[in-house]
Amino acid sequence: MKTLTIRLKKNQRPVIETNQLDSITHIEVIARNHQHVDFSFLKEQINPVSISALTINVKDLRIPPSEISLFYNLKYLKIINSKIEKINFKYSLETIIMPKANLERIPSDIYEMRDLKVLDLNGNRISKVDSKIEKLKNLQRLNLDCNLIENLPESFYYLEKINHLSLDGNPLTEKTKQEIFDHFGIEL
Repeated sequence: MKTLTIRLKKNQRPVIETNQLDSITHIEVIARNHQHVDFSFLKEQINPVSISALTINVKDLRIPPSEISLFYNLKYLKIINSKIEKINFKYSLETIIMPKANLERIPSDIYEMRDLKVLDLNGNRISKVDSKIEKLKNLQRLNLDCNLIENLPESFYYLEKINHLSLDGNPLTEKTKQEIFDHFGIEL
């Protein structure tokens, strides 16, 4: 995987040399602040077909840029150092990593991602896992560490492909801890 790192500066559009784009499959966008950041370069300078991984590290970003919808081959999305309030993805993503994104719930559109294998939402403020979690039939790795989860829905235990489950730092009830142990063999 060849990565192109783009550091965005206030009121400045990045200039990407054509030779830098050869065989790029991963783009990393970094900015100190979401204000005055223009993401239009994503659609103007980058071939969306070749991009399978995207990392966005933009302080206090609240809504992912709409330009990422052009990357229809996107399999891996990591959004860090942001305060995401809403996600609107309709991809075949296999990996979503959004630590400390200020989420209070798992965004409902994530439950529609049938190809999702890895979901890492550690360090958020999620207090409830929706019963729609059972739709994630291919989910193998789930990290919900350091959230506010006390209970899990019955449908959570239908996730048969889970081989890594992390719920440390949540105020889980004793009953939920026992159910997790009984079903997954994990002691919390």
